[in-house]
Amino acid sequence: MSQNGHTPNQYESIARLLASHQITASPAEMHGILSGLVAGGLEMDGKSWLPPLYDLTNNGLAFTQAIKDVLEPLYQRLCQQLVDSNFEFEVFLPDDDEQLPDRIQGLVDWTQGFLAGYGVQVGAVKVNDDLTEALQDLAEIANLSTEVDDDDDAAEAAFIEVEEYLRMVAMLVFNHFGKRPGGETKPTVH
Repeated sequence: MSQNGHTPNQYESIARLLASHQITASPAEMHGILSGLVAGGLEMDGKSWLPPLYDLTNNGLAFTQAIKDVLEPLYQRLCQQLVDSNFEFEVFLPDDDEQLPDRIQGLVDWTQGFLAGYGVQVGAVKVNDDLTEALQDLAEIANLSTEVDDDDDAAEAAFIEVEEYLRMVAMLVFNHFGKRPGGETKPTVH
């Protein structure tokens, strides 16, 4: 496993599969959408995740079985990570050995996907100040530039901080809206 929680080259393999089926969403965006849907309270019944994902990424058309077979484990893993109380949720991004601008684009894609999934699931529900601030931060992250200054060490450190923040926001949203398998609402943490 790589530092970001997936096997090496898994991200690129999924990206190629999506592109070969004319799906323009990146793996990071797909994971972000799924994360936003689940954190926003989507039923974890093993089937509710596909229709909104079709709508957001494939004009409402069903995926081929090959794509479903690749996305199903990502969905299952993120559900398990969000339900577990040990804070192991991971953002699905390009491999650590990819160029920093490509990984930053992955952050942007994931964040845009998360906001789309959250928006579809939750809508315009009024939330507490902490959650409002976190969602506003995500809107800013969704517009980050992928251009990197000459100081790669500082840019790398900033990347790691943003990735960690995305993890925390996803868990915060799940703690507020998320449902455990079987429809139980997760207790709100203050």
